[in-house]
Amino acid sequence: MASERHVIDLRQGDNLKIIFDAGLRPWRTRALEKRECGIAHEELVSLILPNGEQVELDVGRASFDVLQGNQLSEAAFFGVTESTPHAVRRVKEICRAARLSDEGLDQIANHLGAHPDTRKRWSQAGMINNVRLWITFYPMWFRNPVEAQVWVFVQWSHGGGPMKFLSVPIKPPPGYEDVSMDEPTPVYLPTRTPPRAQSPTETPKVKR
Repeated sequence: MASERHVIDLRQGDNLKIIFDAGLRPWRTRALEKRECGIAHEELVSLILPNGEQVELDVGRASFDVLQGNQLSEAAFFGVTESTPHAVRRVKEICRAARLSDEGLDQIANHLGAHPDTRKRWSQAGMINNVRLWITFYPMWFRNPVEAQVWVFVQWSHGGGPMKFLSVPIKPPPGYEDVSMDEPTPVYLPTRTPPRAQSPTETPKVKR
């Protein structure tokens, strides 16, 4: 798990620069280089909401949709898998900071059952100073006991005009021109050929 907490200040606008200023270094998404970048590893993230309240997330991955001028249209933060009580507390803290209701969350979390059920995903949304925020409680039934993730989606309002998409791959914002956004090439460790297995019927050789 990462040890440094990255503070993303949503009050500073809707430019990709706020992600870089927080110390995060997103990679362009393969096959979506003109639209999306993100991180695919665990990071500690704090979001300063447009109302000045701060919330904390332990993020497993995140993605950022980018328009012309490095303007952000959406950001999605997918929390790590954690215990259900911990996820519930986190959702309530975020709702409290965002001035959103957590009605119905406890009822769902206390009756998750043992099998996947899409009706038991809980979500709430609201606007904070023209920034739309979604909070989702997402159960993970493959764990025993059942655990959960907390997802936070941020969507910026751009005055209702048409979105202007990039015609070239996403580039780092001003001040970070020397930072590569290329996805690292996977490194494959060499494999060692295992010794030939002895047949069950094969008579072992005895040294004389």
